[in-house]
Amino acid sequence: MTVSAAGKEYEKDNPSVKNAVLYNKQKLAILKELQLTTNNVIGDDDDDDEL
Repeated sequence: MTVSAAGKEYEKDNPSVKNAVLYNKQKLAILKELQLTTNNVIGDDDDDDEL
């Protein structure tokens, strides 16, 4: 919510929401082009869970 110059309160669209969808779509296209998927990830067999 924001207040207009006339003093009325209204709900303003957040452009970041629209941009986030576009960025995510572009990132997925790049990953697909590079053939990077979770199917070809080599797991780390290190069982050391210490932080």
